[in-house]
Amino acid sequence: MDIILAWMQGSWKWTQWKLLAKEFWYKVFETWSELRKLRDSWTELWNKLKEIMDSWQLVDTSLIMEIVWEFLKNIWENEKVLFDWLPRNLEQYIQFQNVMEKFSRKWKLVYVSLSKTEAIKRLSWRFECVWVDTTNNPLITKEECIKKWWSIKVRDDDVEDSIKKRIEI
Repeated sequence: MDIILAWMQGSWKWTQWKLLAKEFWYKVFETWSELRKLRDSWTELWNKLKEIMDSWQLVDTSLIMEIVWEFLKNIWENEKVLFDWLPRNLEQYIQFQNVMEKFSRKWKLVYVSLSKTEAIKRLSWRFECVWVDTTNNPLITKEECIKKWWSIKVRDDDVEDSIKKRIEI
């Protein structure tokens, strides 16, 4: 059975879900990662996505569902999927449900709660330690990363205005 994650950004649920996905052999569909892959693919779709994502706008639901469809079409029928960052609103929920029904996929929803204040605080200092497999070491600190001379990467959209906008949506 597939799992749908509903969450307030910054809840750190992804750290835990990476471990679960690995332990229980879930394929992962993270909308933001799928969008970045397409944006970086230099296709015609890339032009639309780059403009939308660089302006911190939401990608149209029909486009998101097209991406979900392609993802599901390219996995085995019996593979379990962990969906992250989807569905984000009622329109996406309805269309997502239709796509899942067409693929005869059953799913459960897990909701992670967090206050807006705490989410903004956490996302403001989020980072990636580039040379570390965070699946096996999800709780590495910036200090540990720097101490080992590894690179730190911060998402372009982890600035306060963008964070607040994402949380409101």
